[in-house]
Amino acid sequence: REVAVQLARRGCFVAVTDINGDGLAETARQIGETGTETESIVSDFTGEGAPEAAVEKVVARWGGIDILVNNAGYGVIEPFLDAPFKAWTRTLALNVTALAMACKAAGRVMREHRSGRIINI
Repeated sequence: REVAVQLARRGCFVAVTDINGDGLAETARQIGETGTETESIVSDFTGEGAPEAAVEKVVARWGGIDILVNNAGYGVIEPFLDAPFKAWTRTLALNVTALAMACKAAGRVMREHRSGRIINI
């Protein structure tokens, strides 16, 4: 959230995505307090096509993407040897696959515009 707010304070238009609508609304509220434009997208990036749909929405609104910040993450809070298979697949889906698909979708737009930066946190 703080990365998005700081980018907004520096004059960037900021699109934010989250699976949690309440958390997303709070982030958008904080960005709105900076006076910059914001786009809120409720989405689960582990779903096929979700990152691409979010990128399309941003491009439709602002014509491109200058910066992509991947800041989502999931971790199992139990010993590795005790973690169930479902927890492991969820971790990989969000921390690896969703991140890669977001980079791929935004990267295509950035390549087309011959400009852009991707930051993975």
